[in-house]
Amino acid sequence: MPRFVFSHVLKEQRREAQRLIRELHYSSSDGNQGFVHSVRIDDVTAAACLIGGTLSEGAERAIVAEGFACRQVKRLVARDNCPVPESQLLRMAMRDVANKVGPYMSISYADPVAIDARTGRSLLGWLYFAAGYFFIGFTSQPRYAVIDHEGALRSTRQGGITLTRRTLPRAGDDFQGQRVTKDWQMVKIPPARVWVAPVVPFTLGGEPTSRAWRKHQYLEMWRNLVPERKVWAQRWIDKRHWKQLLRDATVEQVEGPRQQTEHEILARGVWPGELMTRTAGPIWPIIEEQGHLFSEAEVAGEVTSGRRYWPRGEASDI
Repeated sequence: MPRFVFSHVLKEQRREAQRLIRELHYSSSDGNQGFVHSVRIDDVTAAACLIGGTLSEGAERAIVAEGFACRQVKRLVARDNCPVPESQLLRMAMRDVANKVGPYMSISYADPVAIDARTGRSLLGWLYFAAGYFFIGFTSQPRYAVIDHEGALRSTRQGGITLTRRTLPRAGDDFQGQRVTKDWQMVKIPPARVWVAPVVPFTLGGEPTSRAWRKHQYLEMWRNLVPERKVWAQRWIDKRHWKQLLRDATVEQVEGPRQQTEHEILARGVWPGELMTRTAGPIWPIIEEQGHLFSEAEVAGEVTSGRRYWPRGEASDI
C-alpha cells in the first residue's frame, strides 16, 4: 500500500500543491492566499485543499451575524488515484485551520456552471455533504463569468487577477500568452448552492479546548445564522414540540422520520439556525436540474477535479 502523508504545506511543497490545483481545478487558478493542505503519496502531491481568509463583510452578512468569522473553501482537488477522497481531505484541513486560528463558519459554494467532463453534471455539492456540510440555500448576490474570444465561458478569476468590466481583455491585447482576437464579454450566471459547517478547534494556542466550550461555540454560530437562511438537517426532537413547530410554520418537513422512540422522532426538515443542536446532521436537499430530481445515491462520489465551465450556448440554458 502506498505511503501517504497529510499536512499543512509551506514553501516548495506549497508551490507543488498550487501547481496541482492549477492543473486540476476548473478555474485554472491556484486561488492565491490561504491555508494549503495536501496529501502526498510517496513524496508526490496527489491532492490539495486551499481554505482562504475570512470572507468580505458583505458576504459574511449574508450568512452569519457580525462578529463570527467565515472562511471559504477556495480550492479542492485530488488525482483519480489518490486513496484519500476529496471530502476527507477537506474535513481534515478545516479542523487543522480551526486549531490554528479559532472557530469559524466554513463556507463552500457548489457552482452550477462547473461541469464534470465525464458525466456532464454540474457541481451539486455532494462532496461537501460527505464532509459534514449543511445546505442553506443559494447565493444572494448576482454572479458573473466571462466569455473569451473563442466563445468559451470562464471564471472571472484568471490567474492572479479577478476580471471586471473595466479590465476585460480587448481585441488586440495579449492575455495569458495569447493574442485576443475578439473583445471578452461578461455574462450573468446562475446562483451557486451554499454549503456551511461550523468548525471548532480541539486545541487552541497549544491548549486543549473543553467539550462544553466547543459545544457553546458551535451552537453560537448556528444561533447567529441570518434569519433568511434555513438549514437542511435532521435532529431528535420531542413529538409534541415537532407538531407545534409544523403548525406554526417554524420548520418545513422534508420527509417523514426514519427513526423514532416513544416520545421523540428523528425529524428531517428545513430549520432556522436557532433550533439546530450539536448532534444535528445534514440531509441531502431536494435538487432538480433540467427536469431531473437528483438523489444522493446518483451523485455519490462527486469530485471537483476534471471539470470545465459551460460553453456559451449552454450557459444560457441553465
